[in-house]
Amino acid sequence: MSSHCHDEHDHGHGGHSHEGHDHSDDITPALQYSLYQHINFDDITTLNEANSGSGKAIVKKTWAERMNEQPELESDADEQLLMHIPFTGQVKLHSILLRTSNSESAPKTLKYSSTVMILISVSRPICSPRRNSS
Repeated sequence: MSSHCHDEHDHGHGGHSHEGHDHSDDITPALQYSLYQHINFDDITTLNEANSGSGKAIVKKTWAERMNEQPELESDADEQLLMHIPFTGQVKLHSILLRTSNSESAPKTLKYSSTVMILISVSRPICSPRRNSS
């Protein structure tokens, strides 16, 4: 399992821009500036989860627990999960670490918005939420 985008394409980078991110395997910055202590765990919301509380449980996993296979987050009905992960104050998010399996049910798309919930799609690409232009 790998969470790096360079695993998705060959060295020709076919249509994949490298602006805005790097391909480093160095996780030191993530460990130095973890937002874990700033997550409001009590108010985490997950829609479409098969087991109530499993979304909250996977976010609560500590760095030391990150490789544990349980708890597991699974959709109850369709291919999408919607998560709201609130913070205790204003934060600046630089990266998201998402551990998945190599199974067919592993997430294929992750969309992030600082103003709406995160939408995770298992089988098909998803559209960005509409925003008013006013």
